Amino acid sequence: MILFVSKNDHFVESVRRLLCVSEHEVVHVPNMTGALRSEFLRESRGLILDAPQVQEDEIACCQRIKTKNRDLRILVVSSELTPETELVLMEHGVDIYSDDPPNLFLAKIGKFKRMLQATSLDAQIKIGVDLVLEIPSQRLIKSGRSIPLPKKEFELLLYFCQHRGRALSADLLRQKVWDEHTDTERVRRYVAKLRQKIEDDPAEPQYLIHQRGVGYLFMVDSP
Repeated sequence: MILFVSKNDHFVESVRRLLCVSEHEVVHVPNMTGALRSEFLRESRGLILDAPQVQEDEIACCQRIKTKNRDLRILVVSSELTPETELVLMEHGVDIYSDDPPNLFLAKIGKFKRMLQATSLDAQIKIGVDLVLEIPSQRLIKSGRSIPLPKKEFELLLYFCQHRGRALSADLLRQKVWDEHTDTERVRRYVAKLRQKIEDDPAEPQYLIHQRGVGYLFMVDSP
């Protein structure tokens, strides 16, 4: 199920076709408050907000929606996005935002489609040539060997996979994977645990990289 917040029926139909979802999987809601209250929220895979100007209450709703369905992917399409607004959107749970020309917008839709597919029951995320994260079983497959992941290690690695290539601070990870009462030292400990499991040499990481003053970057071999 995909929730659409849009007044443009042509936009909804065009994006639906690009995402390759059937008409019965599309649910129109009048606004973000309606999305938050929708009976379909918990079973939905994605939400698309089409707004010329993103309002503060819409941004706040994004975060509240994520607390009800952490697996939901959110795409915001707006013609007026400032760098400041983009940062706030990411901090409030938005996975992708776009005010790009048509060719780049299609690339964003493609990325959003892959995110939706990653929430399916048989989902796998390929991290490297011999490294795969299996979502349903919450385990790593490394060189043919199965490595079960404790709940928080799995959630942290999944968040890294969903935000590959982005700089993620320990403070942001603390808020997104744990809560405001968790200290950043715990985040660092869990990062170290993940490195022990995903890296061939944890002292020289290839996937989970830390850049001083920037944050953690998660790099994968596959697109």
